[in-house]
Amino acid sequence: MAGLAVERGRAMAAGFGRRGRLGGVFGALAALALAGCAAPGPARLEPAAARPGETVRVTVPGVRAGARLWLEPAAGAGGPRFGNEGLGPGEGVNFGGQRRAAVEGDWLYVADWFAGLRIYSLRDPARPRLVTTFHTPGSAKGVAVRDGIAYVADDDRGLSVVDVRNRRRPRLLARLALPGLAYTPVPAGQRLYLAAHRAGLHVIDVTDPARPRLVATLDTPGKAWSVAVRGTLGVVADAEGGVLTLDLSDPAHPRLRGRYRHEGLDAEDVVLAGTLAYVGTYDDGVLVLDLADPARPRLRGRLAMPGPARGLALADGRLYVADWDAGLRVYDLADPAAPRLLGVLDTPGMAWGVALRGTSAYVLDWWAGMLAVDVGEPGRMRVTDGYPRGAEVRGLARSGRWLLAAAGHGGLLVFDVRNPLNPTWAGSMLAAAGVADVAAAGGRVWVALGGLGVGEVDLSDPYAPALRGWHPVGMPVRRVWSDGRWVAAGDPAAGLVVLRAGAADGPALAVAGPWRDAAVAAGVLYWIGADGRLQGRRLDGGPADADVPAAAGLVRLAAEGGLLCALAESAEVACWRRAAAGGWSPAGRLVVPGARALALAGPVLHVAGAGALVTAAVGADGLGPARRQPLAAAVDRLAADPEAVYGAPAPEAVAALRPLPDVSARAAGGVFRLTLPADLPPGRYLLRLADGRGAREVGTLRVAAGMGGPVRGAEGLRGRLPAR
Repeated sequence: MAGLAVERGRAMAAGFGRRGRLGGVFGALAALALAGCAAPGPARLEPAAARPGETVRVTVPGVRAGARLWLEPAAGAGGPRFGNEGLGPGEGVNFGGQRRAAVEGDWLYVADWFAGLRIYSLRDPARPRLVTTFHTPGSAKGVAVRDGIAYVADDDRGLSVVDVRNRRRPRLLARLALPGLAYTPVPAGQRLYLAAHRAGLHVIDVTDPARPRLVATLDTPGKAWSVAVRGTLGVVADAEGGVLTLDLSDPAHPRLRGRYRHEGLDAEDVVLAGTLAYVGTYDDGVLVLDLADPARPRLRGRLAMPGPARGLALADGRLYVADWDAGLRVYDLADPAAPRLLGVLDTPGMAWGVALRGTSAYVLDWWAGMLAVDVGEPGRMRVTDGYPRGAEVRGLARSGRWLLAAAGHGGLLVFDVRNPLNPTWAGSMLAAAGVADVAAAGGRVWVALGGLGVGEVDLSDPYAPALRGWHPVGMPVRRVWSDGRWVAAGDPAAGLVVLRAGAADGPALAVAGPWRDAAVAAGVLYWIGADGRLQGRRLDGGPADADVPAAAGLVRLAAEGGLLCALAESAEVACWRRAAAGGWSPAGRLVVPGARALALAGPVLHVAGAGALVTAAVGADGLGPARRQPLAAAVDRLAADPEAVYGAPAPEAVAALRPLPDVSARAAGGVFRLTLPADLPPGRYLLRLADGRGAREVGTLRVAAGMGGPVRGAEGLRGRLPAR
């Protein structure tokens, strides 16, 4: 039988929450109810309510002295969310804020809100290849390219002028601070016209791109999102102000000529075709305006859209619409005033922009990366490639605020994890043979490059990581490890080599023949031989055999400092601690059904099992109580730190989980007092009891979030964007 009461009192916040959609403070009223009992007999309940940070008093009659009660998140519907699993692009893993793009020759230039300017090669138009990313200080909203010069509209940081004639090494020419928010640049002659949101329209002299000069500003009634120019005619899509026609015959003195608007019109983009303007709007689809008399724009037609028409492109008598959550839509303009729908392609993210080259369309799919789409037959459009979403992650490592993901032929992906549960793509490094694994320690990053050997990566610019050099090792390199001073790499079928980080001498063979797993820690190479036995070799002071714990039947290793943990074929994990006088002392064992991967983050062990992540502290007296939380992905690799545990492969490239806090108590006279962390995620928790007769479930604790929780779903998207 079990009962529940609430003990009012002050408690300290656990402080494990983070900013962002998944890691905010759940400071709302928690409604709690205890129900169900695994022990025989009727349950006696005392339902109550409490706020996070208070102490919950749980009474279990007949419990043995010293029994332990703890919280464990329930799996499935109603369970709390401790990670990004099951969330779509943006909420789970953010693959970039691509908004606008420009094509010049065989190159695609993409303005990425979170990173800056990304440059792709279009030598194979169906499969763009990322060449580099040029990080800008603001939030890149738009880009125009002419004669090898890129003009990047960088939000509140104004205009960045970048020399991209050497696409692999873009060079900043100039920055121009400007009023407002720089959104959409359009070069025309020696002038650049820039839609600057709340500041209206800027006219910039770019006769010398290295010395751009503001020559005029035209205030607009609302917020200028986009501009199109043909000859001396300018057309501005102005949120709240409508569609404005301008006389640009004297660029130093732009003049308003005409205006089209109706109540609630929220214009976002505009393209010109003859005397017609096609205007994308947030709520009114696409408007077709007749500008034969620019002083009196006239509505000729309207295309209803299922989503906000946020980006437009014209080519070969067709109109392409990036329709936000409704994907890409293509229209035939045989009758320009009444376009006819030819095809629709849904996209995984939010289509905000589209650029064209031949029969390929490049969709800027906010949160989900960039998609290359074959639009040769609009009724049968198909995605031919996408980057970086879809890359299969094979290895993970953490370096400061950056999460590094080895993604095979997708290269090395670098994610910003300042919000640990919402990794945001920052940059990539591609390699001819792909990147099979990654290791980071001591400020250095190492990658497994297959037949090229082992390489070192320069991460001084995380948005444009570069290969500093590589070492051929006489075998394909599939795995790599490092403790900061030493690097081990090899092929499980062929052997292992070691090299000293930063040393001029090349790699030396350390293990000949097959192995199962390996690790490097505190100057010692550990490996599991093909027979499942643990072996070791000291690397400092010259190679020599190292003493290791006697263990067999092993399949996975994790080592850090003087801790060593190994996973056996039996699903048992054993840990050892190196003694000060030498040798090893046992540090505990636990069984994790379906265990596939393990990682150490300081003295904390994480094990990925069948449907669960199991966490336990490795203390001086052995393993602490094991804490279990749901894990949907069947991950083979883990990387961990005190803030988060990352697993791969996962449906959205990387699974990110917040380590489960220890919410437990020992019995005192049959009563348990559980202190709830102040930011405990809402949902259903299991109350589990261990009293020497095995562990069993004795009830359910429900924590419900009130006001102030994270915003989810399409209805909340508009509120996440900058003020219009």
